[in-house]
Amino acid sequence: MTDIPAWLVPAPSQEADKPNTSKSISESKPKPALELLHMTYENMFESILVEISNGRPLKQILNDDVRRVEYEHLLRWIHSDEMRKSRYQEAQELGTEMLASEIIEIADAQDSMEDVARSTLRINARKFVMGAWNRKRYGDIKQVEQSVTVDISAAMEQAEQRIASGVLIEGEYERGE
Repeated sequence: MTDIPAWLVPAPSQEADKPNTSKSISESKPKPALELLHMTYENMFESILVEISNGRPLKQILNDDVRRVEYEHLLRWIHSDEMRKSRYQEAQELGTEMLASEIIEIADAQDSMEDVARSTLRINARKFVMGAWNRKRYGDIKQVEQSVTVDISAAMEQAEQRIASGVLIEGEYERGE
């Protein structure tokens, strides 16, 4: 008789009823299920990048996908690898160009007075996303200018007095006569 692999053995019923709030993805799923999840992410990733570069947010892409992948888990998976993270951010930067063209279309549309507020909201939402996705090009620039005047005349007078008296700060020098 052969032994049953550990991943086929059902978990105790007490553990299955408890909500899993403190475990990471890798701790909460059996290894084969985790591997299947990662394969699903790998298969989706290229199409997700294309959609994001077309200006669609990740949440919207996942809502339209039949696989019902969890947003948070996928985002963690993307950020767990520097290459994936870099490609994801590059797709977001490309997506800002699509959003910029949408802003122009929305602004140029023939709106009635009732539509103006909605168009303004749509434009502002896209501008916000553009600033988040591509901070270098569309983000708010916070520039702080500061001018400071320092008066060191009192410190200079004290230094001259010490030199005249022949005593330095630590008493290392005494004026010889």
